[in-house]
Amino acid sequence: MKQVITIVLGIFLATALYGQDQARYIVKLTDKKSDKYTKSQPEAFLSEKALERRARNGISIDDKDLPVSPEYVSRVRKAGYTVTNRIKWLNTLIVEGQGEQDLETFNFVESVTSVPRQKPEGEQKPFFAAEKQSDGPMHGKSVRGDNEYEYGDGYNQIAMLNGHLVHNQGYDGEGMTIAVLDAGFMEVDEIAAFDSLWANEQIIDTRNFVNDEDVFSSSISSHGMMVLSTMGGYLPGELVGTAPKADYHLVRTEDASDEYLMEEYYWVDGSEYADSIGADIINSSLGYTDGFNDPDNNHTYEDMNGDTTPVTIGADVAAEKGILVVNSAGNSGNGEWFYIGAPADGDSVMAVGAVDGDSNYVSFSSKGPTYDGRLKPNVAAKGSGATVASSWGGVTYASGTSFSSPITAGMVASVWQAMPEKSNMELIELIQENSHQYSDPDTLLGYGLPDYNAVLNATGTSLEQKEAIALSVGPNPFDDYILVETQNSYEKLTYSIHSVSGKVVSRATVSSPRKSFRIDLSAKLPEGVYILRVRSEDHMVARKIVKK
Repeated sequence: MKQVITIVLGIFLATALYGQDQARYIVKLTDKKSDKYTKSQPEAFLSEKALERRARNGISIDDKDLPVSPEYVSRVRKAGYTVTNRIKWLNTLIVEGQGEQDLETFNFVESVTSVPRQKPEGEQKPFFAAEKQSDGPMHGKSVRGDNEYEYGDGYNQIAMLNGHLVHNQGYDGEGMTIAVLDAGFMEVDEIAAFDSLWANEQIIDTRNFVNDEDVFSSSISSHGMMVLSTMGGYLPGELVGTAPKADYHLVRTEDASDEYLMEEYYWVDGSEYADSIGADIINSSLGYTDGFNDPDNNHTYEDMNGDTTPVTIGADVAAEKGILVVNSAGNSGNGEWFYIGAPADGDSVMAVGAVDGDSNYVSFSSKGPTYDGRLKPNVAAKGSGATVASSWGGVTYASGTSFSSPITAGMVASVWQAMPEKSNMELIELIQENSHQYSDPDTLLGYGLPDYNAVLNATGTSLEQKEAIALSVGPNPFDDYILVETQNSYEKLTYSIHSVSGKVVSRATVSSPRKSFRIDLSAKLPEGVYILRVRSEDHMVARKIVKK
């Protein structure tokens, strides 16, 4: 069963039934015969950032990295089929055409699985409506105070994780890349909560592995829009996400109108894309259990063993490549199927359960353990009455592990920014060790609610413990320049200056050993408060500066 939002207060989805005349097939191949791609030249199919991640973590290029054989793709096409997806980690093609007999005759085809479609029923399309709760889950509403951000109604969901303290130290996801795998990002290109992401070029790219539709279309799901808002949203006084400075790739892998096994393969295809462009983190507020249109594709609890479902196999491969995969545990806690779904069952996946505004377990959150007895979920975050962006402007409230997952993913990005030397699995372990149930975990919340500020303290990364880059800034207030002086000499420093609205007004890299540098700023820069951030290879420090 897809776990997009089983419980979302005030949000309703109508089922869209549509199809195409041609049948669809999952075609598993026998090998990766190719004269075009080799492991010795990975730059032909992986980005520089993806290769850097592998080098940083000591991950070698293997057969899974090699693309599906172009020769086999060509032969399938010549036989009259349309190849819609090439999934290298599973060495599989998704094809459309008439009849599977021709596919089965190829000596390079290991198996063919037919995935039926439902036929069209009129012009019905999905619709979404939301209604703001009259009371609202507003615990601990925030004013700016000593916080770098004014979180508004979103304060509770970050403060229960001490994420605001992480932000106050200058760690808010900058330089980290999050791939968001979801069902659609309706009107993210228009909604004010995402203006800061667009202004600062933090939405890097979009991809749709389901069809050719625009991922921002008003005719597809708003689910990914709400998910993104808990990480990258920026509406001071209403909602600030847990990683407002991270970069984002928006990836549609889910068709919210129906449930097909094909979507698990779309998910893996989207994860391969995330790997290829060098993403650090995948957030997936999706899950698969026993609710497929074709009952023959349904999973059983026995399949939740970390090794069986296509989507879980793909998620663990993503982790092998150094990506930290964060996934919602599921919203089936009150159902006949009450266990976590796939890929949350993956042994290398960080599965996230849900609590309410008072940090209590909420009954819809899916339970562990996995079938083979491993602890799940791993950790938890707010998922009942979470503050999210609304499609009409401002914020609304929604419930589901769909939101505890991205709230967590954003915090993972923020602390990982502070300790880039950590591997994905080392960071998961560190987060679990600093969660409130670490000494007594359970199958409802796993290790519980992490304290992300304690994660920084545990590694000496916290600026409360240690001033990583000792510097002075002057004059402050300034007129048209500032002089930055550091206690130590650095080969390279990168600085950025941000307005309080989040816009980057200046950014540059200073190279060659030096202890001071001057930043010239336009005399036309408006008066007001700005944030200067200076980063070395391993650390960052933030300073408030004032233009007079």
